[in-house]
Amino acid sequence: MIDLEKKKLEKKLFYDDTMVLKYYIEYPVIDSSLYKIDKFNDYNESNALKFRNFIEEKLYSEAINFYKDLKSNNQPVRFYEIVRKVYYTFSRGKIVSLYLDSYIYTGGAHGETKRVSQTWNLVDGAMIELCYFSNNCYFLTNIFKQILTQINKNKVYYFDNPCKLILDNFKPENYYLDSNGNIIIFFNQYDIAPYSTGIPTFSIKTNISK
Repeated sequence: MIDLEKKKLEKKLFYDDTMVLKYYIEYPVIDSSLYKIDKFNDYNESNALKFRNFIEEKLYSEAINFYKDLKSNNQPVRFYEIVRKVYYTFSRGKIVSLYLDSYIYTGGAHGETKRVSQTWNLVDGAMIELCYFSNNCYFLTNIFKQILTQINKNKVYYFDNPCKLILDNFKPENYYLDSNGNIIIFFNQYDIAPYSTGIPTFSIKTNISK
């Protein structure tokens, strides 16, 4: 039995009696008597605290300067906003998969969202690499072919020369499992498509019975 939970860190930061930054950070927490969960929980709590420190130190300083620039140019005051949310996507037996989306607005027309993912073997207490799901030496080649086939069905949503962009921007750690156990490969914003496309995802069939 695994209980999938979320904890949160949130705060509003002020300068000159004006809110210049606010953040909301979720991070995953697992409760289970069957598996090794300490590494999972320690890893995610540590990452959340590092992210909070980065916000409260570096981004808060930037937000103050942003506020000062707006005030000196008689422009409407806008504040930095950071939101990180957790999405559990798969939990079966010893395997848990999830991703975290971090939205960061630091001025301009819109913010940007960055996605990271994790898939864990809770028996080992370790993250699972993509190659775990296949012994086929052509595994990655087959993944690239499936991605390109899916892109070719909707070319208008992607940049030109997708084959090169896939090879240049593919990161084996950028995957998670969906509820059916299929591998979902994702690329972050601007990697292979414009902002309007969002975060491109590609479903790859696999067998998670290991």
